[in-house]
Amino acid sequence: MKISRSAWIHVSLAIVIAVAALFLIRLHNAGGGIF
Repeated sequence: MKISRSAWIHVSLAIVIAVAALFLIRLHNAGGGIF
């Protein structure tokens, strides 16, 4: 199965954004008054 480079970029960006969002939510729930 061959996937185009743009598809890989979109998948990578989606994963990075999802991980960053989860990380920010965990920081927020941890009681950090940063946000």
